[in-house]
This record gives sequence, C-alpha cells and structure tokens, in this order.
Amino acid sequence: MATASVGFTACDDDDTTFEPVNVVTPDNGELTFTTNSIEVKIGAQNKASLPIETSAGGLKAFSLNPEVAEVVEVDGVPMIEGLKNGVTEVMVSDANNNYKSLKVDVYTTNDKLELNAASLTAKLPYGLRATTTDAYVVLGNGGYVITCDNEAVEASIDSESGVIRLTTIVNDDPVECKITVTDCRKLSASMNVTIEGDLIAFTDGDLLEISEIDYNTGQLDGKTPSYLYDPECWFGQRISDGMITFGGIYEVWGYTGAAAQIVYPEGTKVGEEVDGTFIYGDWSRDEYPGKVKILVDNDAKRVGVWYNVDKEAKKVSRGYVVWKK
Repeated sequence: MATASVGFTACDDDDTTFEPVNVVTPDNGELTFTTNSIEVKIGAQNKASLPIETSAGGLKAFSLNPEVAEVVEVDGVPMIEGLKNGVTEVMVSDANNNYKSLKVDVYTTNDKLELNAASLTAKLPYGLRATTTDAYVVLGNGGYVITCDNEAVEASIDSESGVIRLTTIVNDDPVECKITVTDCRKLSASMNVTIEGDLIAFTDGDLLEISEIDYNTGQLDGKTPSYLYDPECWFGQRISDGMITFGGIYEVWGYTGAAAQIVYPEGTKVGEEVDGTFIYGDWSRDEYPGKVKILVDNDAKRVGVWYNVDKEAKKVSRGYVVWKK
C-alpha cells in the first residue's frame, strides 16, 4: 500500500497556503477493514461509517438482518444505522467484486440499565395466587434475565420488552422481595418490591396471562375440576332466554362430574363488565353470581373472567373459562 502527499493550493494576490492530505492507495485493490466488528447505538443520529482501510472504491453494503441494522446512504457514502438491540452482519463489496463481512452489535445503552423505579409497592387480590406487571425495564439492551431473593415470589421477565411478572399469594402480611435484572451486555439494576393484598379481582398481569391461555380450561379460585379435561367434556356455547353459557361440562351417571362455565347476557361486547354467573362443578354443581368480562372473542377462542368481591368478609373470589372454538 502506497501513501502519497497531495498538495492543495489556495491562490490569492497576498497569501498562498499549502496543506498536505494523505491519500490511501491500495497496492492491489484489496478490501480490508480496520476492525472486523463494530458497535452501533440505536438512533438515526448515531449512524456509523464502515471501517474501511483499503478498497478498490465503488463500495456497496447491505445488512443480513435489516430489522436490527440497515445500511443507508448519506451523501453517497454507505452508513450503518442501528434499529433494534441485537447482532447482525453487514456484507460489503467494492468495485473489484471483493466481499467482506462486518459484525455489527446494536445497543441502546452501554453504561446503565434502568428500571421504572428503585422501589415499588404493588397490590394483588387477597388470598389468591396472582401476578403483577407493575415493574418493567425503562432502559436496556434486551436479552433480559431476572433473579429474586424471595422463593415465595415467582419472577419472570420478557427478554425483549423487559416487562416483569411477579406472582405470589398475599394475605394480611405484605410480601417483600428484591429483584435484579441483567441484560445481554451484563448491565444490571435492582428494585425492592413490596406486594400487598387488596380488594381487587384481577391485575393487568392476571388478565394478560389468562388471555394468553391457548387450550380448553376453566378455573375457580385456583382450582380446576378433576375431569374437565375428559374428552367427553362439552366445550362450546348455548343461548337460552337471552343468556349465553359457554365452557365445559362433564356428566356421568346423571351427576355433574366437572363443570366450568360462564353465563352472561347476549350482545355483551369484549371488555364490557356485566352481571353474570360462574358455574363450577367437581362432583357437585354450584352457581355463583357476580361480574363477568369477556377478554377475547374471535374465530380461534373465547376467554371470559368472573369475579365477586366481598368487602365485609375481605374476600375475593374469581374464575375464568377458555373455550377453543
């Protein structure tokens, strides 16, 4: 590789300046990089140039995963823009059809991971296993994992979105724990969490988990009827006197062996709270009045929840039914 000094002269009657500029001239037109991997921060303002050391000119480049990073042209020069946390490769070629791969590590932050609070108080229904999603990552690089110092609390985290799920049972005494989240770049942050019991039926985390169930099932206060999964269970709906009944029931020898059904008015819209009934059976059959809300109703499935809150008894009762159509 040869290096030449090229002179630029500015002409003026009174003044003349000369500034040497080093121009890299490859001996054989070889395509080389100054480094085989680079880090790029997400954002259009953080575009990175290709680390070209030598080439034959006529550079072209494209990303193998344009969801993570894409190559954009700025004033005729290919630049790399990070779009999403992750790792991809950018393929570079020059006028002599030389090709070379560049590893690109896209990140959001390289100095700290941040949660939505240093300490948090969340509320769950009294006496029932329930989930809160009040804690989440505000700033991080994805690939999240979580630890919790209290075995009574089940902690999980969405590795990409950073939404944290904390599941436990709370009675009169609050449950306390410390959670620590670490991302793919080994950045960490901790949060002290206090979980208290309250007279609520469902948290947003509970409703999310129930909505995601993808098989026929029903539950009342944490219990599922013994034979509800028997192939002879009837799952579906019937309409009588303007009321819809949907769910599963198993009858044997004239007895109700299992039942988990929700009854609510015809015409109820998804997300609407209405008066309704939960039918539960495990070698008996009982009907419980309360409130009903349909969470999902599409061509694939219907999901509904039922609940009743007794403030005087400081008791919350709740159930759900999932019907795969």
